[in-house]
Amino acid sequence: MRPIEVDEEKVGRDGPADDWSVQRRRLLQAAGAAAALTALGGTASAAGGDDEKEGKGYGKGGKYGRPRRGKRAIDPNLGYVALTPDERLPVEPDHEVQILINPPSDPENPIPEFYYQPTGLAVDVGDVVAFRYVTPGHTVSSYHPYAGRQLRVPEREDGGLAFFSSPYLGAGATWLYCFDRPGVYDYYCAPHEIFGHVGRIVVGEATETPPVPDPCAPPEPPEPPETEEGTTENGEGGDDGDGGAGGEPELRPPAFTAAIVLRDEALDPQNIVDEGAVLWEDVAPENKQLFVQVVPPEVCSVE
Repeated sequence: MRPIEVDEEKVGRDGPADDWSVQRRRLLQAAGAAAALTALGGTASAAGGDDEKEGKGYGKGGKYGRPRRGKRAIDPNLGYVALTPDERLPVEPDHEVQILINPPSDPENPIPEFYYQPTGLAVDVGDVVAFRYVTPGHTVSSYHPYAGRQLRVPEREDGGLAFFSSPYLGAGATWLYCFDRPGVYDYYCAPHEIFGHVGRIVVGEATETPPVPDPCAPPEPPEPPETEEGTTENGEGGDDGDGGAGGEPELRPPAFTAAIVLRDEALDPQNIVDEGAVLWEDVAPENKQLFVQVVPPEVCSVE
């Protein structure tokens, strides 16, 4: 702050020296108070600016810690999580998928029915889908080699990781994901996949997708073991393969009931595009049958 200039001679002429001393002290006190107020004002302004930068709202990752809004808040791999129903979402979703459980239909096999509703959904490029956790204990996970699974989602043109997954969430949560690339997206619930808990989203008009292996088909015979480098027991040269000892881990396709659900005609990608949405009830009952049954272990019969 620029100092206050005082003409001591002029003040001295107008009054006694003692008066000048008093006036001088008052002027210096006033100058000091003004400087202090200016400093406090600057601090308050800076604090106010920080508050504005932090802002209020929901989401993470913005500049200065300010919550992001809109589609920018949705991570391309982790999506966006709202843990409670009353949490404000950063963007209005274009579609909604509920995550549900039905009571067991077979009294002798008390395993409930886990499903996404709708199970098949057609959306436009850039649409945001809200997955509503009506029931607890699920994920929304893409089939991708990152998780050791067969690739069943479109790759990213920029070379980035195309894998996405929600966390394991409880009832009342919402998970948002933005489907920003055309293609067929197959996804599953990690804890309940073998019970048929899978879904398919078709983005745009692209309907090509890898075939789902038939889980009812007999297993292929194992390859002859290698006896020497590059040869097998029958003397033929072996290939590198995509699994087994010493090779890359085999990427698992949809398993058990998940496979026959995705193979159902109702979930054919073109049918999903034509219908717009395919409900769980549209999947044939025989393609919801379980490969597993609850069999009590012997310890349960011990008295």
